Order: sequence, then structure tokens, then C-alpha cells
Amino acid sequence: MEQQLRKIGAIFTFGFFGFFGFFGVFGSATVSAVEFRGHEPLGFTVEFEQCEESVGIYPVALSDVDSMVPDDYIIASPDGELAFAIFRAVECDAILIESDNQQISNGTDELVVISQVGIVIVPPQGTGDANNYTVHYGTNSKKLARALRKGGVKAKHVANLEFDYESYGDGTGEIYTENPRRRAQHIMSGPASDPAITDPGITFIANWWHIGRKGNVLMETTVDQIFMGDASQVIVTTNNKTKIAKILGGTVSAAPVYGIRGVFSSATMDIRAEEL
Repeated sequence: MEQQLRKIGAIFTFGFFGFFGFFGVFGSATVSAVEFRGHEPLGFTVEFEQCEESVGIYPVALSDVDSMVPDDYIIASPDGELAFAIFRAVECDAILIESDNQQISNGTDELVVISQVGIVIVPPQGTGDANNYTVHYGTNSKKLARALRKGGVKAKHVANLEFDYESYGDGTGEIYTENPRRRAQHIMSGPASDPAITDPGITFIANWWHIGRKGNVLMETTVDQIFMGDASQVIVTTNNKTKIAKILGGTVSAAPVYGIRGVFSSATMDIRAEEL
């Protein structure tokens, strides 16, 4: 029972309906076919090392985010009015980009920070522990941003992304992350806790989808062992001229329905074209 509850908690982390979905609590749904548009995206992998993150699920109005998700995908909604946005900030000591395609530059980068904003969707393939449509992907790594763009994702290089966790030394601390990029500008801040010493960790697969000018792309991230602390009081704040404010229904501050502070030593992101 404990393992099941931990799994449910992790599912909340990357996509509120990844576990319950329209295939469970809210019934079944038929996902329309997603086809390639333009040239097929280039595939590659990214290895992440020694990472920590803050992830939160925030309730939003379906009408406020419907236009941000292509019709190829179905936004997860329990009642046709409510939807959920996911905010994720992660910092890793190092990344390794690997590809057999000469158009993708292989290589490493250090102290990489990533900011992701998405909308929780019905799993297009019925796979993964959670599925989200990517509204914004920003990173301070030029190499990663460049590779993702060649892979078909509208990734932005954001030089001054900030991620900080101040530990108080008693198992608790304070999270502060900031994405200063214009329309995507937002801050995640609030109290959090370290994973419990007894936490055995769980395996988790998060699918982030995106449709760019090159077609439909899946960023599938597999974390072999993630350890989770609490971050349910981490608030998102922005200004009223951003896309983030539009997602939040015109407000400049929002509290999550679920939030975690995640810690993991390694993860693999597989970027590839997906024709459904």
C-alpha cells in the first residue's frame, strides 16, 4: 500500500492524470491521430547527472489553456472546465548529449538549469507514468537548447535561469527558482523538505510532448530512482503581461494541488519523432 501511495504521489509530480487519466477514474477517451508536419525531427538522447528539482501541479481553467495545446492532443479534465498546469525547475551537475546524427552536436555541459511549463494531457499512446504538452522549455545550456531545436522542440536559451535550495540542516529548506525570460517569466518559491532517509526511491517515466515546425516530438525522460520530499507550499508568481499569467487565468500567483522536491543521481531523456 505504501509503495502504491508513493507511486501516486510521483504521478502527481509529472502529470496529475498520468495515473488516474481518462482511462481510469474519468473513463476512457479516444485520442486523435498525431501526424508528422514537415520534416521528421532529429532524434538524440541526453544523460542527466546529480539533479534536484521542484515540480508542482496547479489547477487552471480549461478555457484559459485550450488554445495552447494543439487539437491533436486531449487536455486532461475531470469535468470539462478544470485543467492542470505543471511547472518544473531542475538543476543538474552535468549533462551528456549523444546522437548518431551529425546535425546534433554531441558533448557535455555543467551546472545545467531547466525550466519547463506544460499542460497535463491524456496519454496519447497510453504509455509513461505521466504525459504533458510543452508550453515552454528554457535552459541555461546553449548546447541543450540548440540540440532540442534541431530535434523539433522550441527550446529557449535563458542565460540567467536560477535554481536554489537553501537547506536549514534539519531536513527542511527553502526553494527559489526564477525564469526571467519575458513572456515565460515566473518564480517558484516556498518551503520544502528533503526526501526521508528511509525513502527507497521509485522509477518514473515522464513524457513531455511538443509540436513544432518539424513535427511531433516526444521527450521521454526515464528516472531510474527518484527520491521525493515535500514542496506542496511552493508558490508560482509572475507578472500580468506574461503567458504564465494567461495560464493562471490572469492572476499573478498560484498555489499547487501537489508539489514535490525531487532528487535523483541520473536520468535519460530520449528525444524522438512520434507518429501516432
